This record gives sequence, structure tokens and C-alpha cells, in this order.
Amino acid sequence: MDTRGHGRSPLLSREFSYRIFAEDAVALLDHLQVPAASIVGWSDGANTGLQLALANPSRVTKLFAFGATSSVQALKADRTGLFAVYVNRCKVEYKALSPSPEKWPELVNGLRGMWRMEPNLTKQKLGSLNVPTTISDGEHDEIINLEHTKQIANEIPRAQLAVQRGVSHFAMLQNPIQFNKLLIDFLTA
Repeated sequence: MDTRGHGRSPLLSREFSYRIFAEDAVALLDHLQVPAASIVGWSDGANTGLQLALANPSRVTKLFAFGATSSVQALKADRTGLFAVYVNRCKVEYKALSPSPEKWPELVNGLRGMWRMEPNLTKQKLGSLNVPTTISDGEHDEIINLEHTKQIANEIPRAQLAVQRGVSHFAMLQNPIQFNKLLIDFLTA
């Protein structure tokens, strides 16, 4: 599924939060009459997956969270050139895919506001997560400190940590074979 305002999903609201994104996911599961599902999320999707598993654990059978954070303090201050290339790619793809491409500035402003304030997942909240979980990231993530990724995995009971070698925050694009093998192994275990 596309998060609201992403891909082909229209931007119908100026409200952005991981709680709202998780509620959107539950609404989609309800609409499709899917009682529970394995959740795979990348970056904001990983944060949404964590929120969904915490708020609605009975709806999540497994969680694979790549590039998740539990706190804004986990983010690196300096971005690499690769991050800028990705942002430009997003802008081009948004223009091609979105039903309302003129809303790009609204989307970016809404997300930036959210990223300044969220997520705020405490050690206690993460410690209450009780679904099979893999916390994964690239060893060269441009956005998230690797120590923070390790911390999230340590704070979730029985979570697996999977640091993917030779890739960054964009692992699924940089080495899809490695990424998909790890994901499929987790989902089929």
C-alpha cells in the first residue's frame, strides 16, 4: 500500500503521523477483510509498521522493519549526495504517478513537520512488542545511526537484527537479491 499522499494515493489531508499511517493500514486491512498480515516496511513504512504492531498487535503476524527509528535523535545531521539524488527521483516519480502532482510541496512540508517530531517510541513501548520482528538496515545508512538500529533490536523482545552489508538506506535498490533473500527467509521461517 502507498502511504497517504505517496505513489498513486491522493493527498487528501495535511495531517501526518505514524499513528495516522498505522490507522490507514488497519482501515485497508478491514476493507480487504484481512484479519492479520505480515508487515514489511521501509523507512517511514518501517516506523508505521512498528506503530501498527504496538497499537494493533493482533493484526500483525510478523514485522520486517528496514530503516526504522524510534526517536528523532537517531537521525544523522548530515545527508550524503545519494540522499539528494533519491529526493530528486521521488519528485520526478511523484509528478508521474500522483493523481495531484501539484501537491508535492504540501507533501514535503507535511512530512518534514512529522520528521521533526516523530517517532517517539520509548524503551518501554518497544519492550512491549510481542510479534516476531526483524529490525534491519544497511551498514552505510545515510540517515540513521547504526547504533540506533541495534538499540531498537535490543529493546524489542526476541527481535532479530539484520545489518545488510555494502548497502545504505536504499538497500532494496542497491542489492535487491540480498534484501529479498533476507526478507523471504524471515517471512517463511
